[in-house]
Amino acid sequence: MKLTDYIHERGLVASHVAKRCGITRQQIDQYGGKSRRLMNLATALKISRAMTELGAPTTVADLTSALLKT
Repeated sequence: MKLTDYIHERGLVASHVAKRCGITRQQIDQYGGKSRRLMNLATALKISRAMTELGAPTTVADLTSALLKT
């Protein structure tokens, strides 16, 4: 699963999450999907905190699990 799909599934907009994290929307697009590119722990923490602050409580484990789904 792509990270953008997971973010949308949780009722958020990827560009809002990216802005809150201080990263670009394009960086969010790179995670998951066919590329299977995984983020480092610091980035995963930023994204999970941003999603939680925006109203969709998320943990690093949630992110990792979602990205590893096919």
